Amino acid sequence: MKNQDIPPVRNASSAWLESTWRWAALLFGVCLLAYAPAFNNGFISDDYVFLERVEEWKHDPLFLFSIPPENFRATTYAAFLILKKLFGYEAGFYYGFTLLVHFLNVLLMWRLFCVLSPTLAPWAALFFASLQNPQEAVMWLGGMHEVLLGFFSLLVLLLWVQNRYVLATLAYAAALFTKESAVILPLLIALFEYWKSSRFPHLRLLALLLLPTLLFLGVMLYTLDSNSLAAGGFYRPGLHAVPVFANSIHRLAFPWLYVAVFLKGRVFREALSQLQFPLLWMATALLPYIFLTYQNHVPSRHLYLASLGLCAALANLIAGYSGRARQMLALLFVTGNIGYLWAVKDDQFEVRAAPTAQLVEHLRSVEPQSLLIENFPLNPWIARLATRATPPWSTEDLHVNEPRNQCKSCPVLRWEPKQKRYLYVEGRPSL
Repeated sequence: MKNQDIPPVRNASSAWLESTWRWAALLFGVCLLAYAPAFNNGFISDDYVFLERVEEWKHDPLFLFSIPPENFRATTYAAFLILKKLFGYEAGFYYGFTLLVHFLNVLLMWRLFCVLSPTLAPWAALFFASLQNPQEAVMWLGGMHEVLLGFFSLLVLLLWVQNRYVLATLAYAAALFTKESAVILPLLIALFEYWKSSRFPHLRLLALLLLPTLLFLGVMLYTLDSNSLAAGGFYRPGLHAVPVFANSIHRLAFPWLYVAVFLKGRVFREALSQLQFPLLWMATALLPYIFLTYQNHVPSRHLYLASLGLCAALANLIAGYSGRARQMLALLFVTGNIGYLWAVKDDQFEVRAAPTAQLVEHLRSVEPQSLLIENFPLNPWIARLATRATPPWSTEDLHVNEPRNQCKSCPVLRWEPKQKRYLYVEGRPSL
């Protein structure tokens, strides 16, 4: 046989590369399928506030420091600024950006957890791609800071395990000005190092993170008196954090972690040993949020980083099953979570978006004039800001939740909460 007749033999590295690309394509498809319903939701309430504030920020780089804690959301404002410059008020592109960041986080998680187990890391990444628990971070643009925090946090950890400590410190500084909860990253680094090698990182290395941490704490203390979350009592130290923490862990674990542990049956102790570090990760990532006072559990958007631990736990628990059983369990998890996002969560976000989304739709269908809006369920200023998406309407055209005698000749558009739509109850602008 001549040399040219010999079929090429792929080496191990090319086969690995091909399988890697296939798995990455699968992960992207899962991310897209899971969060596709968000693309038609439009902007939701506070999204319009972000879009308005970036205009102030363009002219005054220190503007965010006048409205703390927004100064610790700088990367979110930067993203809104760029997206608004490129796409204006087309919300679909914003959701596309958030979805892309989530997909990058899935890949970063895969790469990071390969340090612990190259076999199980792809499964953990698959679970994270479809997990519905932190859905608010992806499906609400106002929660974008959580998915960006996930990106910088994973980048910090990945650079750290690669011994690129200076770059990790720079990424940590970016994380701190993405969300205040990034201050927990040194603890996550120490936990991951011990998880990987059964020893903590040298204190001399962790000291590299001290400078950005001190800068962060200095800014936080300096702006504490004008911090709206602190002054408004939304977060407060106290024993109320204990039930919030317990309830949040339960809600994050339910039902999949309980089911996976139950299926272990008689090897329950083995299952618990596999959960030790993932549970510590989940608990550590939740710590900055458990002192909230406005509900009895941490909101879904704040579960984004903690969800990594849940997915690692699930990957560990299915490791003992045969290939076919593992695939069936993974398929059940992915379809169950995606189905929940489509059937339940999408409706919830549509309801949240309805007061602004339907208002925009109404304004685009009629000629601008003075209009009175009654029963608007959000801050009146949000309704006025929605006119930015409907030129030539302006903020001055809308009178929101004002007495009718303040605009006697105005057509009256009333929000009907039971019907979840607007109705004209007096007059109507010309088409």
